[in-house]
Amino acid sequence: MKLSRKTLALLENFSTICDSILIEKGNKIRSMSVSKSVLGIATTDVEFEEELAIFSLPKFLKLYRCIQNPTLTVQGDHSVLIHNDVDTLEYRLSDKNMINTPPKKELNLPSVEVEVEIEQAQFAKCLKISKMLEHSSLAIVGDGETIWLKVMDAKNTGSDSFKTRIGETENYFTFIINPDNL
Repeated sequence: MKLSRKTLALLENFSTICDSILIEKGNKIRSMSVSKSVLGIATTDVEFEEELAIFSLPKFLKLYRCIQNPTLTVQGDHSVLIHNDVDTLEYRLSDKNMINTPPKKELNLPSVEVEVEIEQAQFAKCLKISKMLEHSSLAIVGDGETIWLKVMDAKNTGSDSFKTRIGETENYFTFIINPDNL
């Protein structure tokens, strides 16, 4: 099995939610933060034929990238080979009971009120500025024309702030996010 760029990007993103992941058979991957405040669910373009319990997803992804044009071959429930015609790396899988996994129950979320796409560079910049300003809040704000990703102190509207444009809207809204939960 080969991991596509899309699947690698999803796994990279999920590694920021939780270091460990249980990838179940099929094409859906799910992750939940240890604090249970962040849940990620995605459909990949790769069909996983075997369950993979990866204790350190960041480490696994770094190792995967060390092998040129890698293929994954699952060796039972104890290891996976990351290999090509020349190199073979054996990565030991974890006991799936050691992995923080989201509940099996599907979420029934209400209809979408606002949909935004935030580029990784914009988000990283806001997180960096948030730390420099020592603010504990990020906000997604619609002002009737523009959607902003904003660094702010939600408890003190008179404090320093930063915002970057992420889209357009006719609506007015403010969603406050605690970056510590991300």
